[in-house]
Amino acid sequence: MIIDKKLNVSNRRKADIVADLRKHEFRAFPKNSSAKEAGETEDADEDEDQGKVNGEMLSDFDYLLGMPIWSLTKEKIVKLTEQAGDKEHELKRLLEKSPKELWNADLDLFQEGWEVRFQTEKSFIQLGLCIDYREIVLNSKRKRRRTRKERR
Repeated sequence: MIIDKKLNVSNRRKADIVADLRKHEFRAFPKNSSAKEAGETEDADEDEDQGKVNGEMLSDFDYLLGMPIWSLTKEKIVKLTEQAGDKEHELKRLLEKSPKELWNADLDLFQEGWEVRFQTEKSFIQLGLCIDYREIVLNSKRKRRRTRKERR
């Protein structure tokens, strides 16, 4: 909206900008409640111009108002538009599949990766390039036992 000149943020009070964002139905993200839900215990930083308008915090839109200016450049907009299109296409493709198909696809990928890792480790062990992990764990446990006995 800023790029299309439908919303002006220059030289305006924060309360007026927030009112416009609410009028255009942008989603508010209250800082304190979302931070508490996420398990944060530290208080959010408070600006000197932070306050309430109509019972709602001005900081609810800080995620938009705190964006870097470079995020409004033509290059960034083109990049984000392309990414949005890609994600939209990916979402449509995923929505066409059933949960069972998604689960099976994930299992197939996992199994392929596991087989590659298993074969690689097996080859290394056969060539003597790597010691079996179980052997390493057992040896370290044996060493710990020996050092404990020596300390006594």
